Amino acid sequence: MRVTCINDSNKPSDFPSAKWIKKGEEYTLGVISRMNMMGGQLGCTLVEIDTSGCFPYTHFLLSRFEPLNEVEIEELELELVND
Repeated sequence: MRVTCINDSNKPSDFPSAKWIKKGEEYTLGVISRMNMMGGQLGCTLVEIDTSGCFPYTHFLLSRFEPLNEVEIEELELELVND
């Protein structure tokens, strides 16, 4: 699913700038999961950015992104409800 970044604020100071998201840029969602260290908020990985070496910052908040079209929004909502 393709998404657009709508919030790139509050980058953790120890997260590499070269791997940080940029507002207005398009990305492809990878894995969506609950982030226990963030109180169970939904997070996601992005196909274009490898955060595997950035622990504990391996996911971005899902709320930082917006799907590119309504059909994908409905599909995402169904996936999250069934999770």
